[in-house]
Amino acid sequence: GRTRISINGSWTYKYFVYRLALDEVATETMQTDSEELPVASHWILPSREFNGLWENLCYTSNIKEN
Repeated sequence: GRTRISINGSWTYKYFVYRLALDEVATETMQTDSEELPVASHWILPSREFNGLWENLCYTSNIKEN
């Protein structure tokens, strides 16, 4: 959830609380004549494997605010 707190009318703080999923990546495979190939990977989000990456992404629009 989001919480906004205004102190002296000059600062606004936003707190985001979440719990990281500890599950490992799930990989789907496809069998060919000679081998089994990975075709897709699935994570339950927010995943511990991606923790800290969101803050380092740069976009020209305000995608992080939505």
